[in-house]
Amino acid sequence: MSQNDEAQAPVTPNPAMLRLLTGASPENQHAVLTEAGPTIQGIALDSILAADPDMNSPDYYPALAWFWRHDEYRLHIQTHQGANRWTKERRDTLTRLLEAAMPAMPRQPLPEPLTGTAWQETPPEREWLVRDWLPAGELCLLTGPGSVGKSLLALQLGAALACDRRALRGYRGWLPSDTLAVGTPMLTPEPVAVALAGWEDTAGEVLRRRARLADAGGCEWARDLSINERLHALPMRGHGPLWAPVGHGHVATVGDLTDTGRALRTYCEQHSIQLVVVDTVAHALTVDENSRALVMAALESWAGWASSSGCTILLTGHPAKATEGEGADYSGSTAWRGSVRAMWTLRKPSDVDADELRTLEGDPAQPERVARLSLNKSNYGFDGVHLDLVTVGRRAGWRLVEPLATAKPARKGRARDTDFADVTPNGENPYQ
Repeated sequence: MSQNDEAQAPVTPNPAMLRLLTGASPENQHAVLTEAGPTIQGIALDSILAADPDMNSPDYYPALAWFWRHDEYRLHIQTHQGANRWTKERRDTLTRLLEAAMPAMPRQPLPEPLTGTAWQETPPEREWLVRDWLPAGELCLLTGPGSVGKSLLALQLGAALACDRRALRGYRGWLPSDTLAVGTPMLTPEPVAVALAGWEDTAGEVLRRRARLADAGGCEWARDLSINERLHALPMRGHGPLWAPVGHGHVATVGDLTDTGRALRTYCEQHSIQLVVVDTVAHALTVDENSRALVMAALESWAGWASSSGCTILLTGHPAKATEGEGADYSGSTAWRGSVRAMWTLRKPSDVDADELRTLEGDPAQPERVARLSLNKSNYGFDGVHLDLVTVGRRAGWRLVEPLATAKPARKGRARDTDFADVTPNGENPYQ
């Protein structure tokens, strides 16, 4: 801020901010400023400079020292010094005082390097919740138009993952089907705990949906009591987002983890949740979806937590207004697709070429009952996989339409462009 700017727009100290800073220990001042975002930090610095223009009060030195460590704020302080026409001796003295008052700032350590003999170690097996579709401990995305059935699909997935495998009678696919075809998504060998965090449906609606799923033909396993202790439904309506702009700022403001976000992470850790479905991302991450920097900051934080906690995150979202072309399957910045390790798309019949839709043998599926689930991105497995689905039991659940469509690996060298049936010439299921 220049001298002219200060003359035109004098800053009034924020009394509450000054009381907060001067009443805290240097370590707590550091913690407050570290947790705050740029908006709050700016208010704090301007309040200090306005309250103590000559910076003679030692009460503010710990907070000023925190700002002194950050280049952009140090420039602001130095500009203020120049505006007051301080002598070089005064500036040098203040520099020494601030450096001496700097609290010990914990630095984010670098990860353990992979070097030397570490390269000779046998790599661990990749872990999946759903083979090729849902890698363990990663951030993933499910997109689709409103009312297409994303929440229903998430509930069916969660119930299948939480279900005792004996109740599935040997069938490990998460979309119940009469036959287990090669390429059907496969579950973990053992059941896992799942949390469904939804901002759109009430607890009553989730209960009704679960009851319909359990009564549907082919989904009888969903009534198994083993699910109850492992499936956690969290109706989040009215509890606020998980990530939001600091200080209730505009969506274009840098965001940070909210109290609700911290509470959800703690809940998942305490209950050993291995999959949390966040439905929908528009409610949970309230940042400008078109800003690459803001989206990356939010997703990097959640991806880091997923990796450290071992809890997979499946975000649900809506597609862009455009119906064709690159990026039509999701809304906002390309950082959404770039930051997740797998992306699924559930499409309505009108969005799928009628000639491509599969039908059940002897029982042609009605167009309004058919949808297509596509694996559009899988960093660690096949992508380009399409599963054609029909609803069962008054939209109680989804059922596969056999046979499955082809799988087209997106990267050269990972596998040849082939049908799943050609992956194992003898016809055996590679996931059993």
